[in-house]
Amino acid sequence: MARPPKEIDEHVVLELSKIACTVQEIANVVGCSKDTLERRFMELMEEGRAMAKQSLRRMQWKSAESGNVTMQIWLGKQLLEQRDKPKDEIPEGSQGVQLSAEQFNDYVTKMIAARRADKK
Repeated sequence: MARPPKEIDEHVVLELSKIACTVQEIANVVGCSKDTLERRFMELMEEGRAMAKQSLRRMQWKSAESGNVTMQIWLGKQLLEQRDKPKDEIPEGSQGVQLSAEQFNDYVTKMIAARRADKK
């Protein structure tokens, strides 16, 4: 005869999912195995995780709207595919400079010497 299913509080599962707890963390709190939790409450946990993401996104958006420049930059990179442009990046359409190995070594040697001279 099969053992009766363990009583698990769905509200607790949902609330812990809403703060992005892992399945193992939720299982530890409600006192069951990870497998049992996944088998019986996967849809509920996915719903809670979606709510967590929406909540976090809402807070980030409000932070950006209230003038948090760091958050504005981060959201711009995530949502608008903006990126930092390194100063030494070769502009599109440019050929760049072609150096032989010897020319490159001479250039690097001069740069190192110049830095050492600046430090003195």
